[in-house]
Parts: sequence; C-alpha cells; structure tokens
Amino acid sequence: MVLRQDFEKLCEEIKSCKRCILSETRKNAICGEGNTKAKLMIIAQAPGETEDQGDQMFIGPSGEVLDRLLNKVEVSREDIYMTNLLKCMLPKCRRPKQSEIDACSEFLDKEIELIDPETLVPLGYYTTKNILERYN
Repeated sequence: MVLRQDFEKLCEEIKSCKRCILSETRKNAICGEGNTKAKLMIIAQAPGETEDQGDQMFIGPSGEVLDRLLNKVEVSREDIYMTNLLKCMLPKCRRPKQSEIDACSEFLDKEIELIDPETLVPLGYYTTKNILERYN
C-alpha cells in the first residue's frame, strides 16, 4: 500500500537534492505528480523552463500537447502518474549528461517502486534508453 508520507518524503529529497550541477541552475526540482494508484506512468526527460518556474509537471507547451493527446484517448491526468527522468531543468535545453541521469535515477526507481504501474511510457531518447537499460 502506497502511503502519502512516502511520496512526501521522496519529494522533500528531490527538492533538496544537490547531487549534480543542475541544482545550481534550477529554480525548482520537480516532483512527480498524479494518481499514486495509476496503472500508467509517463516519464518525460526533464522539466522545461515553464515547469521550473511554476514548480509543476507539464504546464508549458508540452503540457498542452500532452493534454490534447490524453483527450484523444479519453484519459485524464487524474488517471495517470507523471514524472521526469531528471528532476531539474536542463540549461538551454541541452542534452542530459550521464552523470546527471545517474544522479536522478534513484528518485525515478523509487517512484516506480511506489506506484508499481503496469505500463511505463518513456518520452524521448534518453528516457527510453534509460528505462530499457534498467528494466529490460
């Protein structure tokens, strides 16, 4: 059984993380959000500038695209859990470094363990590569 306190503790760890250089350039480290009993987990690469400023998942242009796609398949945000491979924004939308991915992987692993979804949906090359290497 997933406990709210487990997610709150994990989010506190994410918010205070200083494991890599991204902590120096972010405004907010973004915690995953959504249904903690979800069967579907969407994993994006990293928060964008809008998400970093707003401290929330998928509120920028990609969020608009995600919402349109979810509407087409009649799924609401309340039905899924969303998170990122990296919890901090990448400066100038650059590619993630392996050391940054390694630093955040423990957080993602914990989220996957807590949610225990039936389906993982990685978005983008680095996220897909990481998920296939870790969970294949």
